[in-house]
Amino acid sequence: MCFMRAALAAGTHKVDSSRSGFAMCGDKGTGKTMLLQTVCLISSLLLPNFVTVYMDATEAGGPNWPADIHDMMSQALRELNHPLQWQRGLDPMLKAARGYGLAMGVFVDEARHLFERQPPVEWNRLHTVLQDFTSCCFVADSTTVLCAYVRGVTSELDKLGVPPNSATHQRGRSLNGDKMLNRSVQRFRHKRQYEAYLRHTGVTASDELIYGLHIHSGGRLRSMQSFLGHEAEEDGEHVGKAEAHFKLPPASHPCATLLWNLWKVDAKRGCAFDPFRLPTVGEAQMVRWLDKAWRDTESAPTNLLSELNSYVEAGWLSKSGESAAQTVYGFASPRQRLQVHRWTPPLFVSHA
Repeated sequence: MCFMRAALAAGTHKVDSSRSGFAMCGDKGTGKTMLLQTVCLISSLLLPNFVTVYMDATEAGGPNWPADIHDMMSQALRELNHPLQWQRGLDPMLKAARGYGLAMGVFVDEARHLFERQPPVEWNRLHTVLQDFTSCCFVADSTTVLCAYVRGVTSELDKLGVPPNSATHQRGRSLNGDKMLNRSVQRFRHKRQYEAYLRHTGVTASDELIYGLHIHSGGRLRSMQSFLGHEAEEDGEHVGKAEAHFKLPPASHPCATLLWNLWKVDAKRGCAFDPFRLPTVGEAQMVRWLDKAWRDTESAPTNLLSELNSYVEAGWLSKSGESAAQTVYGFASPRQRLQVHRWTPPLFVSHA
């Protein structure tokens, strides 16, 4: 897409698609940030008329946060000593860039912070970038609701419990499903993926190593690198974050009931434990299980789907799928599945 936008700005290619970007969502440690940074760097090096800006939106609104996307583009052009650096306004700058044969690319990591910032000015500027036919935009995040943020459908956001701006009663604009497509960055789920990865790293791939690596990492690239010793020691905080996906909720927590139900689904299959064939359940069934788990409690949540997604954010469940119809939930990792098998929650036995 970066190449097509650069060729279009240079006048060597005609418009053949309205698509202007991708939104990448997936678990922590699956390589989204690395992919985003690599594409940003390589495209700017290989395409002389392609100007890129990259931002980590984690500190959106903080003291180190730049004024806006327009300022970041101005800075990038200033480094190139380009006269367009003095152009005011994002939309006029993008239009003027076409006159100079330039294409612009915006790369945003942890993009949910732009949507959740009040008011969501920078998120709405992403919409402006997507509307320009020689510009493109790529965003990434590990949150479960990024796809819904991109679609911007009011009924879907209401269902997920996403509140509007308390002052304006509005949310961030839709980034338009035709312009920005949602793409799920999946963990490794098949042996052949590990075989290809291990070949690339020069490690001999045995069945024992592949199964052990999958149980340890849960298919997350960052955990695989740690396991194989390819990650710097000072990056240990990332390993700690990955380990969170192997933890269990308190035994009295409603999520524990969901994990036990998943374990029963797996047990009914009557097969030996296979880390590559963990059970998954559709969204509707998980909501029904959660409703039953909360039914007799005084503090039941008002939005069960939002509550369910909070368990994914906590690392207790996994979630995959790019739409509600395709969404499935399951164990956070094979190691967690083994922990549930050995885990005995407290039981109350009446001797009346």
